[in-house]
Amino acid sequence: LTTAIVDQKSQVKLDNIAWNTFTWSAAVSLYGSLQHQSNGILIQNLSSTVIINPQSGTITATNLAISEVGAYIIKLDITTSNNQYSIPFTSNCIIVKENSTTLNAITSSPSSNITYQGDYDKFVTAGTLENLHCTIYNYLTVVKKLPLNTNIILAKGSVNVFYGMDTSASANRSQISSGCSELASDPNGINDLVLSNLTCAGTQYTVKSSSISSSSSSSITASNAGLIAGVVVGVCAALALLAAAAYSAYKYKKLPSSKVAGQFNELYEPLERPQLGNAATTNPSNIANSSSQQIRPL
Repeated sequence: LTTAIVDQKSQVKLDNIAWNTFTWSAAVSLYGSLQHQSNGILIQNLSSTVIINPQSGTITATNLAISEVGAYIIKLDITTSNNQYSIPFTSNCIIVKENSTTLNAITSSPSSNITYQGDYDKFVTAGTLENLHCTIYNYLTVVKKLPLNTNIILAKGSVNVFYGMDTSASANRSQISSGCSELASDPNGINDLVLSNLTCAGTQYTVKSSSISSSSSSSITASNAGLIAGVVVGVCAALALLAAAAYSAYKYKKLPSSKVAGQFNELYEPLERPQLGNAATTNPSNIANSSSQQIRPL
């Protein structure tokens, strides 16, 4: 995870957060306000650490795990000891998959896509596009149980969703048929969006006329566990690797003379962990080296 504190107006990064004699503390948690989410929990044990270096602006969290598959957003809060300043950061959407699942890259026009009527730019402006990403991924995989073998791609054009599915097994094809039929009959399944077009594995489905009401939240348990491997928060080095401008949702309590906001990126790679006998515990020796993962801008 890569974080930088920037001035809200100029967007200039503040390298040093050793303000006055403030002592900073940090806490890591899962963001819990997605409309559709899995029931995974963030697991911390005696070897889990969160370290803040105020001079370099570096925050490092290690040896954390998520107990269930699904899509998640990690929330990091840094606070001064007198509670005068509190800065929350949120990550990109993180995909936690089963060990046996391979997520392919979408390199050509996918045979599965969804069009929602809605304002794509509204999510961009509000800084909630990654929340929508996680919500739709969980809606497709956890709620409708579609066998996705890719991450999803969101694109402007109302709101377009592109993804791939594993059609190799007959059980998967049966699940695609039933899951996509359910999806087509639930046009208001995502808040603030209305389903208008649905194609699953090359088959176009007739979408039911939408109602005014929007669907309620869902929280469904998935079947396996995934691992956040060595969550490292650094500033300068990772920022140089970003391929595009990044942004994140942020808020603040009380500000000094220059307003302070947060900007947060994270190591983006589908996460997994070896099979464990008990999902409520984790062995640090099983945690993969995070340096092998790719950095993806928000």
